[in-house]
Parts: sequence; structure tokens; C-alpha cells
Amino acid sequence: MSRTRSSGLPALAFAVLVAIAACSSAAGPSPSAGASASALADPATPTPQPSPTAFPTFTPWPTTASSTPGPSAKPVSGTWVYDVYDARAVRWQNPDMTACTAASALMMLNMATYWQNYAPASGAVPAASKPNTWTPDVSYARQESILAYQRKTGTMLLSWPGADAHGWRDSLNYDGWGSIKAGVYTDQSFTSFDAAAKATVMAIALYRKPVGILGWAGNHAQIVTGYRVKGGDPRTGATNFTIVGVYVTDPLKGDGFRDRYFTIATWKSGAKTIKFTPYTMTNSPYVDSIDGHQGNAEWDGKWVTVAPVK
Repeated sequence: MSRTRSSGLPALAFAVLVAIAACSSAAGPSPSAGASASALADPATPTPQPSPTAFPTFTPWPTTASSTPGPSAKPVSGTWVYDVYDARAVRWQNPDMTACTAASALMMLNMATYWQNYAPASGAVPAASKPNTWTPDVSYARQESILAYQRKTGTMLLSWPGADAHGWRDSLNYDGWGSIKAGVYTDQSFTSFDAAAKATVMAIALYRKPVGILGWAGNHAQIVTGYRVKGGDPRTGATNFTIVGVYVTDPLKGDGFRDRYFTIATWKSGAKTIKFTPYTMTNSPYVDSIDGHQGNAEWDGKWVTVAPVK
């Protein structure tokens, strides 16, 4: 399907198309709007990541308070930080403004693969976690092939650009674990922000993989790679924690954030380009061949994620 627009399309009509596209190119307020930079609870910059050469010896499960930089550093007692972001894994979706789900899938598979390549020796990845078959790739060509697969297998109308959560899930399982039915990633929906946020943290903690979210009321794909919580350590399965904030990466270059930390309040109620809001799209009328659910009926009015379950 052509992604170019006729120069004769009225400006108002084009604006409407942009607003309803699966991945909008509209630039909103600065992603950092509303995010403070107060000490430990809300750092101004992301947690420093270990260099590739540090991976074989990095210890991801500190038993005492530590200031060691890295995804699972425990800066003070009772505050747990975990982040699977890897700078080698990322690309912007541009120049394809409809490829947010594809670029997100590519980055998620890259991050999962980098972690599985070094983590088993230190116990960071659960023994039951199924090894993936993906080779890290940040090319535009691979992004576009992922998008084509998402559009072929998802439940969204092909008259719309982009892809939906079913197609996003399908591409992760197919490209990452060799089968559309691998079941490593699944789409999930929640009736409240709090439930979605907690499930997102638990998925990252338990399976050491990023979680995709349908941001902008379902209009745009983003990735949550990490979190800061107080209380119990979710990596142990504990649920008695309070979320302080999350680390988010957006594939759209116009938004410009990678591994950006947002407080839980900002993620819930901040600028349009940041806050995680209920799904309102109406362009997925078909029944999914994997879970048997119709896209719109499954997601409407709920907070939607694409999360690992193994």
C-alpha cells in the first residue's frame, strides 16, 4: 500500500488522516514536560548502562545496597531499579511514519537477544525462558519486513496504515522464537492504569524482556524497558511494591526519547506523547486466529500491552 499522499489532498483531510493513523507523525509537547529531576526518585537522566564488554561479568542480582551502575543497581535499600535497555538495539521508525509497531518489535527483539546472550551465566534470565532465534538488526529493511508480517497476520483493516497489537505480538513470536504460536509474547488488556502498570513491571522483572504499550490512546507504539519501585523486589515474584517510575523508549524521532525516565504520575497524566491512556481505536474488526478475540472488542476502553509471558 502506498504511503505517499497526493499534493492535492486538502490540508484538513490530511490532518484528520494523520490524527487517526496507527502511528502519528504529529509532534506534541516536549516528552520531558511535566517530569521533574528530583534526586533518586526521579533522575534527570536514565540509569547508566553497562558497556558491551562489561556484560560477561556484570552481576544483576546485588544482595546489598550498591551504587554500581547498570540495569539492576540497587541504589538504596528498598528501592529497586531494573532496566533492559541496550543502546545497540535501537533505531528510529523514520522515514516510515506508520512503522511504530515494527520498529518497536525490532528493538524489543534486539534487547531480548542481547540480554540472553550474556545473562544465563549470571542467572539474570529465568532457566525456563525459551532461547530466541533472532539476530540483532537495526536496518530499515528488516523493520519494513516486520511491518509487512504484522499487517498480514493482525486484525486491523488494511485500509489503515500501520499494525495493531495482534500483529505486533505475532511478529515478536515469529521472528524471535520461530513460530507465530510460540506464546512468548501476548497482547494483554487491563481495565485500569494501575493494573496495566503493575503487570508491565512484573513482566519486565520476571522475564527480562521489554514490554510494548499502545500509547496515544492506541494510536502509537512505545516500549517500556525498565522501572523503579519501592518495597518488594518484583524479580523475586514479590507484588508488594509501589511503582516510582518507568523507563520508556519511543520509536518516533520527533519525540526523541530513548530510555527516558518518567515518574508514575507523569506516565499516567503527563503530556499526550507520554501518558499511557485507554485504547480508543476502532480499526481492528477481525477475529484473531491465535487468541480468538476480535481486536476492538478486546481492547476498547482498556490499557493495552504486548508483554512477555515466558
